[in-house]
Amino acid sequence: MPPRTARRHRQGEESRALILDAALEIAAERGYSGTTMSLVTERTGLPSSSIYWHFRNKDHLLAEALDHSWSRWLEAEPRTDPDVGDDLESRVAQRMERLRTTIATAPEFWRLGLMLGLLRTTDEIAARDRFLALRRATIESTERWWADELPVGADGGAPRVLARLQLAAADGLLLASETDRVWSYPRLTHALGRALPPVALRLAGSPTRPTASAARPGRPVPLSALPEDSRTRLLRAAAEVSAERGYVGTSISRICERSGLPPSSLYWFFADKGALLAEVLERSFDEWLDRQPTWTLATTPEQRVATLKVVLRSTIGSFHEAPDFLLVGHLIALETRDEGTTARARFLAIRRQAEKTLTAWFAGTLARGPAAADRDLHRTLARLTMAVTDGLFLGEQMDEWETDPDDVADALVALLEEIVGQRESELAPGPSARRRDRRGSASG
Repeated sequence: MPPRTARRHRQGEESRALILDAALEIAAERGYSGTTMSLVTERTGLPSSSIYWHFRNKDHLLAEALDHSWSRWLEAEPRTDPDVGDDLESRVAQRMERLRTTIATAPEFWRLGLMLGLLRTTDEIAARDRFLALRRATIESTERWWADELPVGADGGAPRVLARLQLAAADGLLLASETDRVWSYPRLTHALGRALPPVALRLAGSPTRPTASAARPGRPVPLSALPEDSRTRLLRAAAEVSAERGYVGTSISRICERSGLPPSSLYWFFADKGALLAEVLERSFDEWLDRQPTWTLATTPEQRVATLKVVLRSTIGSFHEAPDFLLVGHLIALETRDEGTTARARFLAIRRQAEKTLTAWFAGTLARGPAAADRDLHRTLARLTMAVTDGLFLGEQMDEWETDPDDVADALVALLEEIVGQRESELAPGPSARRRDRRGSASG
């Protein structure tokens, strides 16, 4: 190849990589609807003709950008350690260590993919299709991994439940890393790594209930308990538009067009778009919370397990309705990232209150045992509950699972109980306890 042609080819590849990186950055900042070819042109400093030489439109560009980020992540991901132990505990611990590393780097393909997967639009989006195909391949490979790891003759549904639980933990922890920076992710992944193997072996010997998943909703359930007045029409319209287009793609004009009301009506009730969406989140959360069972304080392990199963089964069962505070809230959290918007602040306040409530409940139910004063354990249990349920919500919106939601809820309860049992065993007095592994508590 002549030198001049080789130089042009190299320059073309450099320009293509520059365009892909710029598109990923913009999509991470503004979501799918807020990403435009003109913004990519401005960010790269390249002429628009160069952008369109490589990519025919925005959808093609973002699909290629997602693949670009995925490939780069695969190249950087650590391979299997040949020195890892030949037991399930060691291999699960290695997978959790890879998860911890991934959370720390927060690859853009994952964040962008979650944003795209949550959008409730009927439009064909190539980048979303690409991400969902990658998810399906991940689900299948994770199920096969668990099937190979479990004893011969294990219940056939156990690998599906474990794969769903593991992917939910990964999705939920990645999402939390965008909103809850103070969480200790090494502590959380360590707790998961220690608890998953014994829970997996118990699940392998227990029958599961395979079932077809509920149909994926086209839109979130609106604020149905509210009367049909102008304010409610605006709230419903804002919830629908933001679920379809994300935060940046939601405009005052689109909300007013959907509601059939003029901008003057919107500004009569709300200062701006952020205040309107903040109330969408608050109203939806209150309505959802009214339908959920209460966290009755449990004073014995048996009561704790029973309460956890009742509440978590109800919570996970509600996800097929795609409550606005979860769907719109997660889209806002992923898209606005470091922006101090009113809506993002409201969603984070809801999350902080949920964590506070859960932490207090776990502290109360463990108050009579050896882990009564272990605040790290109480927080770890609360945060893992939030992360896994968030991940299960994400999966409900994007994936087709043939598992009974109650089986998944019960597996999460078993995981939490295993963490409690491991930590209480370490704290129990006696020479055997002092000889236990001192590398870290069950809470990390």
